[in-house]
This record gives sequence, structure tokens and C-alpha cells, in this order.
Amino acid sequence: MNLKLIFLLMAVLIISLSKLDKKRVILVDQIGQNLLFRTNSPADPDNQTYELDTLFSFMKEVAQANNTQFPQNFTVNAYTLLNVFEPSHRNPEIKYFKEHPNYKLYHKVIIGNFISPLRYPAFIRKFMAEKYQYWNFDQLQKLVQRMNKNLAQQEEIPKIIFFHCVAGEDRTGEVFGAYKMFINGWTYKQALDFDNHVLDRDIKKMSENGMNWFCWYLKYVHNMEDDCNYES
Repeated sequence: MNLKLIFLLMAVLIISLSKLDKKRVILVDQIGQNLLFRTNSPADPDNQTYELDTLFSFMKEVAQANNTQFPQNFTVNAYTLLNVFEPSHRNPEIKYFKEHPNYKLYHKVIIGNFISPLRYPAFIRKFMAEKYQYWNFDQLQKLVQRMNKNLAQQEEIPKIIFFHCVAGEDRTGEVFGAYKMFINGWTYKQALDFDNHVLDRDIKKMSENGMNWFCWYLKYVHNMEDDCNYES
């Protein structure tokens, strides 16, 4: 493969990660009139804009496809999983929410894990899973409980809640999987298989490892029956 073709493919990949993609806008949960979505980044890094109106139009189509009513008037709560090393997406988002103080933006950096729990001896894996809340950076249990509590709070005006990273696949998939397992009772296999079909690739191993650690945490701390040994 020549260098020109490599650079062209890289450019296409960057562009694809820079634009909102309706296929990555997914209805995660609903309580009352409040809706929770996952998505890729609404920021357009080329123009340094934040395409929230486009995202709302995609959300409306997705809600209708799920026989769910999308509210006409609503407020917004966003959970961004971006970090300071992603300024082209992070800066337009921060700027947008500063200009719209009636909307709320929550920051939670997600990194996943370098090593799969399945690579540890069973007794070490069990010990680490039981101590998950003391050492794991992502602290998924706190994040998904916070989102679910936010979703459950019914107010006069409905809420549209969403979470995202850049691609809406890896870190977003990790958080999605944690939410569906902990809140909606999905199995680890269900969550991972779903994540692996959002795009035309599997989620990255660090994100998969992060979700797998959370599965073991649920198994040993919350006594949730699941086969955390599954590998896609």
C-alpha cells in the first residue's frame, strides 16, 4: 500500500470520527418522559462548532423508531467522557454549555484497563473485583448510578440525557455496557456483543477490559449472576 493511499485512509477515518453519525445515536433507557441516549461527539472539530440541533434531530428519529415519544420541550444533561488531550472536541462542547447555562454538562474521564481480568488467577481476580471501588479509575458504578438517578428524577420539563466520547464506540461502549448490566439486567455477553456491532469493528481492548472488570465487580459485590468469562 503506497503512502498516498495510507494518508487518504487516515483522512477518511479522521473525518468519520469528526461528524455526528445517526447509527451511533442509540436510545439506552427511558423513565417517564426522560430519555437517555449514547452517541458519538456532537462537536465538529473542523469548524469548532457543536451540532446539538443535528443530534436532537437524530434522537427524535431514533425515539420514533423505538415507538417512543420525543418531547417537544426539554432540558439537556450531557455526560462527556472526553479528556484534556481531545481539545478539538472538548473545547467546542465546553464553550457551547457555557453559552447555554440552562443545560448541564458533567465531566467523567474514562480510560478502561490495560489488562483483562481473565489474565489473572481466579483468586486475584476475585480479590481485585471485590476492591474495585478502591482502585479502579473509571468508577463505573458511581457514573451509571448517577445517570440513572438523573433519569429517574421527574421534573416539569422532560430531560434529554446523553453520554459520549469521540467515536461513540469504545469508552461510550464501556459505559453503555456497565449501565445495561447494572441497571437493565443485561448479561455481559449481551452488552459486549451489542457494543461490537455499533460500528464495523469491535470495541478496543482497554474498553472491553474496563467493562469486564465491572462484570466481575457486579458478580462478587452485588451477587449478580453472569458469565464474565465470555470473550468475543
